[in-house]
Amino acid sequence: MDRITLDKPKDGWANLKIDDSNFMISYVTNVPFDIIKNAKIALKEKMPYVLTFDLEMYGMLYLISDFPSTYCIHDLEDEKGYYSMDIDKIDLIENLIKSIDENIDDWAAWEKFEDQDLEIVKKNKEKLEKGISEIRKLLEKEKE
Repeated sequence: MDRITLDKPKDGWANLKIDDSNFMISYVTNVPFDIIKNAKIALKEKMPYVLTFDLEMYGMLYLISDFPSTYCIHDLEDEKGYYSMDIDKIDLIENLIKSIDENIDDWAAWEKFEDQDLEIVKKNKEKLEKGISEIRKLLEKEKE
């Protein structure tokens, strides 16, 4: 079982599960493209993998991952905290990319509003597929 998963988005929200914790992340940031963009940077530049998720009125969530751990920092309206997990950046990136790929049509329409042109959703899907392919190639190089 994956320790970190990103559920299928619905109505501008997606549930990010980290072990026994659930965080509802908002469309305020472009989640799927941020995940891909930051993964490219982390893998190409040999940098930590850093993600920021907006939870809207509930606060913010930050993930910082390198070898051998991932740090989760949450700044919620009713509590603040952090903890580390024995998940390295490769596993984190693989889990998040897998979650996006499994629901790619929904993630392509992540920011879709009623009046949005379906051509935009099609282009988003193409960009996501290209980004996922690039990340998988970078992951293969990393494992060599």
